[in-house]
Amino acid sequence: MISYKPPREGSAHIVLPLALILCGLTAMLGAGYQKSFAPTILQTVGLVFLAASVIVINRYSTATYLYTLDEETPGLLCVHKIVGKKKTTPITADMSTAVGVRILTPEDHGRTPGARRVNMCLNLFPRKRMAILFRRGEDLTELVIETDDIFFAEIESRIE
Repeated sequence: MISYKPPREGSAHIVLPLALILCGLTAMLGAGYQKSFAPTILQTVGLVFLAASVIVINRYSTATYLYTLDEETPGLLCVHKIVGKKKTTPITADMSTAVGVRILTPEDHGRTPGARRVNMCLNLFPRKRMAILFRRGEDLTELVIETDDIFFAEIESRIE
C-alpha cells in the first residue's frame, strides 16, 4: 500500500478559529448593551461566527488525513479522515474513472469548468496540492488533495 499523510503547516488552523470565536463573543456581549432592535442582529451575527469557528475547528484543527493507493486493488484511491481514534473513509475513488491530474499552483488554482470540487486538504493554505478529475457518466468531479512529488508521480502513473 502506498500512502501519504500530509504534515500540518503553519498556524492558520489555530488563529482563524480563535479570531472567529473572539468576534462571535464580542458580538454576543455587545448585544447586551444595545437598547434598540440591534441586539437580535448582533446575537445572530455572533452565533454565525461561533458556528463558523466550530466548523473550522472540526474540519482543520482536529482532523488529519491519510491518502492511500492499495496494491491489492491498484485502481483504488482512498482518503481516510482520522479524528482522535476514529478513522473514517469519506472518499473511495476508482482510478479507472480518472481523466486527468494537475498540480494546483497559486497562478493556476481554478476549478475545472463544469466540475464539482471536493477539497480533502489538511491545511487551510497548502503548499503543494493536486487536482484529480474523475468522470462518471456526464458528471465531473475534481478531488483536491495535498501531495508530495512521489505520491503525485504514483497517481499520475495510474491514470489511463
